Amino acid sequence: MHNANLLKDELWKGFRIDVQEFLPDGFMVHAWDKRKLCAGYAKVSVHRQQAKLGDIYVLDRLLPRFKWCPWYKPRINYRNQGLGSQILRCVIIQCHILGIHELSGEIVGDREALTLFYRRHGFSINGTVITLDLHSLRGRS
Repeated sequence: MHNANLLKDELWKGFRIDVQEFLPDGFMVHAWDKRKLCAGYAKVSVHRQQAKLGDIYVLDRLLPRFKWCPWYKPRINYRNQGLGSQILRCVIIQCHILGIHELSGEIVGDREALTLFYRRHGFSINGTVITLDLHSLRGRS
């Protein structure tokens, strides 16, 4: 992989989304909020013409409480706003750029919600294994 083949930074609803190469072979897609906090990411390993989605995550967490205001529980939640879909879209675009034929992964977590999420994005699902044939998408869009 070469840096010249990486998707350029893009903006989406106030988030900056970028792709970073990592070694030995793969890339990560990060989404950064206006405070430069990582709001979500996807980690993808690449071997020949196949890519494996190792992890996709969108931030939802409690922040530390203020000592002077113990009843206030600040929370950052970027889920259910389309950010995970945008990160996955950038993964798919980057796979196209790299000439990858297949993107696969495994569902870990809320199986029902994740099955709907991946089906909505064109993945076939067999048990917990997800697969997207990128050749079938080349004619679309």
